[in-house]
Amino acid sequence: MASVVASSAVGGRISRTTGIDGLLRRRESGFDVSIEAVRAWLRGGVQAAKALVTIGAQVGLLWAILAVSNLVVTRLHLRVPGSIVGMLLLLALLSTGVVEERWVAAAAGLLTKHLAFFFIPVAVGLMDCGGLLWPVGHWLLLAIVVSSVAGMVVSGGLVQLFGSRGRGEIR
Repeated sequence: MASVVASSAVGGRISRTTGIDGLLRRRESGFDVSIEAVRAWLRGGVQAAKALVTIGAQVGLLWAILAVSNLVVTRLHLRVPGSIVGMLLLLALLSTGVVEERWVAAAAGLLTKHLAFFFIPVAVGLMDCGGLLWPVGHWLLLAIVVSSVAGMVVSGGLVQLFGSRGRGEIR
């Protein structure tokens, strides 16, 4: 929620308060609230509520696309995770213009920003299964290293191949 900053000169010094305390101005007889400060505080609250509703609706749209993709995977007995089909469905909807980018941009940005948080349950689950993973850990490590190197090589090759030559030579 947006906060209001109120300043008051007390003894030649300026004190600043934020949030609900910023609405109150200290007077000798007590506290006083200015109508301008209340309006600004409420305006910030309305903007925060709009942003929350917007992100909620966008997450709902992404969830609906995931639900449809899970249904498609179940009905067609596909051996592909529903989330992968959902990403492909979202890509198709964005490419054709059925779904506009601005309809999902805020939620996608928020979810991507906090992506590491979603891996905590997976990491805890792996710690619980440490005894099962220990005998094959070297193979898992090899797979991680090889796939990481392959990803970097392919990404670098694509940048070299399709990179912009107008701002300096990439090759």
